[in-house]
Amino acid sequence: MLPTRYFVVTGAGISTVSCLNAFDAALLAAGIGNYNLVPVSSILPADAQEVTPPDLPPGSIVYVVLAREDCSGGEHAAAAIAWGFGSTPEGHRFGLVAESHGHCTLADIEQRALNRLREMARVRRLRLESEQVRSAHVAPPIDHFGCAIAALVLF
Repeated sequence: MLPTRYFVVTGAGISTVSCLNAFDAALLAAGIGNYNLVPVSSILPADAQEVTPPDLPPGSIVYVVLAREDCSGGEHAAAAIAWGFGSTPEGHRFGLVAESHGHCTLADIEQRALNRLREMARVRRLRLESEQVRSAHVAPPIDHFGCAIAALVLF
């Protein structure tokens, strides 16, 4: 199977019950909470096109590169996805996706994701033609749980 389309979403969720419920809220905030998410690694097919998130039926199975960070009240959580397309010296064209997550600022998490993307490209001798990054941040109040996610969804 070779996915032909992808979209990128971010979300943040807060719950008084658990980190799992905050994760569920973050998925819903990102618009992917009613899909079955199958984790994949980091390669975008050469011809994959970025699209507006579609309205897929609940229960749809989609592939996802997911960055997730959980936290408790009084803490910060951030997640980012960086992606880009490029070519190797041999003429192979494809894209890469890098995720990053941590207890830090949006600027820090975005820079980490971009650094990872650049290193992934370097070891593959892939000359990136473009770089993009999306991120989310959450700081729940005391006695709450939080979750930040960033996801690239392939279908």
